[in-house]
Amino acid sequence: MYLISFRDVKYNHYLEQKFLIAYQFLRKMRFKKLKLGTIPLANGIIANVQSYCTIPSKSIPFEAHNRYFDIQYIISGEENFEIASRNKLIPSTSYDSEKDVVFFKNQLIKTF
Repeated sequence: MYLISFRDVKYNHYLEQKFLIAYQFLRKMRFKKLKLGTIPLANGIIANVQSYCTIPSKSIPFEAHNRYFDIQYIISGEENFEIASRNKLIPSTSYDSEKDVVFFKNQLIKTF
């Protein structure tokens, strides 16, 4: 499932090589043998493998990235998340170019 706005389609081609490399990693990986940490895939593309206990989404601020994409893949357990159009959110921090992240104020967003 891709969840994007038509406005953003012109900026990203979700079947170009960088995405295909990530999809291939997910298809072929033996997740039970996967170690936590950063795995270089190719051409500056990395996989960050994490393990964590989820917390209620209402207590986590929205975030966005300018350079990198998050491809979320849940190996075990479950996680709920909410999405919103970035241009409808109010930043709560300045953009951190080193970490490629900006956080937004929690606000009432129409969910589905």
